[in-house]
Amino acid sequence: MEIIVKKYKQRFRKVKEEMENWKDLQCRLISQFTNASSIIQRLQIFQNSKNYGALRCVEGIQEAVLLKQMNSLQTILLSMNETLEKFHSVVLSLDKMVRDGRQLIKGGSVQNCETAAATRWDKTKHC
Repeated sequence: MEIIVKKYKQRFRKVKEEMENWKDLQCRLISQFTNASSIIQRLQIFQNSKNYGALRCVEGIQEAVLLKQMNSLQTILLSMNETLEKFHSVVLSLDKMVRDGRQLIKGGSVQNCETAAATRWDKTKHC
């Protein structure tokens, strides 16, 4: 029984670590989403040549700015995808811990039944 409790404590520590990881990933994803939203809003402004003022006379400035913003957006979207993959890893890890925990319960139940059966067997031998 002590072994099962020790294993549950180990699993609990691992779950706490994964939940902290989840929290960090959630903050990262919110930040990435905010940055992507800002770029998307700016793209609408940068598409209008009137917003360049005196810079309109610089050849290719509008295309260069739009390209730079699109590259930044692509980088952020790729980072968001990586973050979502890390979320998936946490989900898989937690799922495995649930399965392992259930297996421990089954194993503990079997051990308890075996112990109880052995105790009953010993009592019948003495009668």
